[in-house]
Amino acid sequence: MLTGFKSRCALPVALTLFSPYVSAQTVAGQVSGLVTDPSGAAISGAAVVLTDIDRSVNFRSTSNESGFYLVSPLPPGRYKMRAEKAGFRAHLVESIPIATQQKAELNIALQVGAVTESVTVNSGAQLVDTTSATLSGVVENKRIIDLPLNGRNIYSLAWATAGVFPQRPANGSANEGFHSIGIFTVNGGRDSSNAILMDGVPVTMNSNTTNMNANSAVPSVEGVEEFRIQTNSYSAEYGRSGGGVLTIATKSGTNTLHGSLFEFVRNSKMDANNWFANSSGQKLATFQRNEFGASSGGPLVIPKVYDGRNKTFWFAVYEGRRQRSATTRFFTLPTNEQMGGDFSRTLTAGGALRNIYDPFSTAADPSRPGQFLRTPFAGNRIPANRIDPVSANVLKFFGPGPNLPGQANTGQNNFFFQGKAPTNVNRATTKVDHNFNENQRIFFRYSIFQNENSQPELWAGPGCPDGGCYSNYERMQNVALDYSWTLNPTTLLSLRYGFARSILDRGSWFKGFKPTSLGLPASIETGADLLVFPEFGVEEMTMPGLLHHWNFRSANQSHTFVGTLSKVLGSHSLKVGTEMRENLINHMQAPWSLNFSFNRGMTQGPDPRVVSANGG
Repeated sequence: MLTGFKSRCALPVALTLFSPYVSAQTVAGQVSGLVTDPSGAAISGAAVVLTDIDRSVNFRSTSNESGFYLVSPLPPGRYKMRAEKAGFRAHLVESIPIATQQKAELNIALQVGAVTESVTVNSGAQLVDTTSATLSGVVENKRIIDLPLNGRNIYSLAWATAGVFPQRPANGSANEGFHSIGIFTVNGGRDSSNAILMDGVPVTMNSNTTNMNANSAVPSVEGVEEFRIQTNSYSAEYGRSGGGVLTIATKSGTNTLHGSLFEFVRNSKMDANNWFANSSGQKLATFQRNEFGASSGGPLVIPKVYDGRNKTFWFAVYEGRRQRSATTRFFTLPTNEQMGGDFSRTLTAGGALRNIYDPFSTAADPSRPGQFLRTPFAGNRIPANRIDPVSANVLKFFGPGPNLPGQANTGQNNFFFQGKAPTNVNRATTKVDHNFNENQRIFFRYSIFQNENSQPELWAGPGCPDGGCYSNYERMQNVALDYSWTLNPTTLLSLRYGFARSILDRGSWFKGFKPTSLGLPASIETGADLLVFPEFGVEEMTMPGLLHHWNFRSANQSHTFVGTLSKVLGSHSLKVGTEMRENLINHMQAPWSLNFSFNRGMTQGPDPRVVSANGG
């Protein structure tokens, strides 16, 4: 089935009154407060400058007639402050850490004296957020780097925030790819209802496959500066979330060139065998994982052409994963005798013979008017000439037959299967920041995530003759473009564009299988959306095509435009803005070409309408 959907949504203009928080829906933080003299009276016209310690970029503000100042937007990082006014000593703060979306209040008390004199605070400012009721938690860079991550998925760290709970799977590793948003729930919300923003633009979009906010970005751990997850009472500017809002800030370059190389190794030589494999005498399944990559960032310098120190910065990161693992499962397969029609040794759990009756022998019961009887097959064997040619062809796909005795009497779980499951993951992010001047700034970021993996199947198929592989391919790209302009000390304009695109292609190597090769009519092929091996379901048996048979392809993308204008009025602020988002969904999903289902009722007896424990 091929489906397409296109939606546009424009969030209404938002007005926020009487709040000193003016940062738009972005990763940037802010510092605000009052400038006063020794008597506590407001000082207007005081110059307040925050300087990014790592980039030597200045952010300026001036206190208004109420003594109120606000410095925004401030990218996450370390800052120092200088506040001065003629007739007063300069006020210096040596270290102010600003986290993602932090709204800090820092009041400044100027002392009488000359501007050439100064009062320096060396112990660091105590920043308190008194401007918002939002409940949130920040996972800073140190925890991102230091905490162990099985699979190095950044979203696993959301579990460290109060009110956030892990959701499937429960093996300590987060899902990756288009559905990785479903790894946590927030305060009881659905795992598919969270919103994720990276550098201020949404990376979630609608998915026709799951009808949820699906994720289009899985950044490398090395490329994330920090992130904040808001769990309750967040601003009205955040929409399309019934759970939490997770905002990721990616790293930017600094005035100093930095880089890293890394590799993490895990393999089965350091692992213990699982209980089920031990119980069946099977060896430890092979597992090998290599996670490797590099990152680098600094000022953009082109010798004799351009010197971007204090102005233009770049950062890039690449991470790859190569994983080779084995999947183990137990199946119930028919024995060679049963495939030949011989059920003379097919028993119930209690050890009684399970009699099979000829469905073509059904006749009226002369002793019970309105009832019927069947005759059992002689010797509990189906004659060879009674086995349908299509069934005989299907049985050829059952492989080598059982390799275990199975459970007593019934023979259930008589086949132990171990197959290869390779995974290749590549992800990269590139970011460029440029400061036109102290009032205008812009950055561009591009991220890509690619995941190729396959899961084994028991039966051979075209393209994978030694095991019938199920393939999965994901390619997700995300772009962010952000421009901010401080029109004057009390007015800020912010414009932002985001683009996200995801491609998923999943399907069995049985794609392209022609049902006519089994003896089925050609009309099945002409009417099928996609040719694959038909599904055959047999009660108490594992049949071909049951493991990984769904085939689908989707190509979804979204465009987001955000604009906000913020104005400080006295000790309050006014913010107006709008967000427009366009979602494009294209999806094709094709199930089996045909589905057959068989149960014991086919050979039930002696009365075909009465269920018997040892009949059929």
